[in-house]
Amino acid sequence: MMNQKTMADVPTRGTFLSPAEVEAITQAVENEIPTDPALQGIYIARRIMRREAEEVGIEYFSYVEQLAAKIQRQGEEVLSSASYAPPMH
Repeated sequence: MMNQKTMADVPTRGTFLSPAEVEAITQAVENEIPTDPALQGIYIARRIMRREAEEVGIEYFSYVEQLAAKIQRQGEEVLSSASYAPPMH
């Protein structure tokens, strides 16, 4: 039995899924949508996030909201710790 993951285990870049799981998702999507690489990318990302949500034990949309909030917090932490101001355009 696998250990239950939490949102703390979820990276803001990349995935905690194994390379084999990602490859299986990728192959399935490429077989279903063979002629549109852009759409494949969207479907692959969504299926990876859906699988991660299952591992964490929460609904997909709740997972997406929590992941977005985590990414936003991380971005705010990076900006608040920066020793310089970004260039103004």
